[in-house]
Amino acid sequence: MIKKLLKKSEWDRYYRQARHNYESAKRDYEYGDYAWACFKAQQAGEILLKGFLRALGKFCTGHSIYNLLLSLEELYEVPEDIKTCSKILDKAYIPTRYPDAHMFGAPFELYSKEEVRQFFDCVERLFQFIEELYGDIQKSQGL
Repeated sequence: MIKKLLKKSEWDRYYRQARHNYESAKRDYEYGDYAWACFKAQQAGEILLKGFLRALGKFCTGHSIYNLLLSLEELYEVPEDIKTCSKILDKAYIPTRYPDAHMFGAPFELYSKEEVRQFFDCVERLFQFIEELYGDIQKSQGL
């Protein structure tokens, strides 16, 4: 079943912001600011999904990418690898920013290049999945 896009302008502005956040995460990675790179990758995924759900006319709140995907799953099948990635990305929402989220150290001291690459891989897969769904909807509407 292909749902009709109701609010294309919502999709456009959320998509642009999600892409901007991801590009900002890449700059943080290059600078060596790995905690912020992970957080911004999570934010890119969250904003991407919220924009897509809102464009479909589905109200959504919260910060969990996994929970947002469960809302999307009411309309479309979500592959298991995307669900797994959503859980990985969700792990960056709080501990990348708050020192008391860890038993020791500060977030900027605790994240590595390898972790950032995993977060980036996941957000890229999420972008690809949502962009493909969006493309399918546009084709079905003759756009």
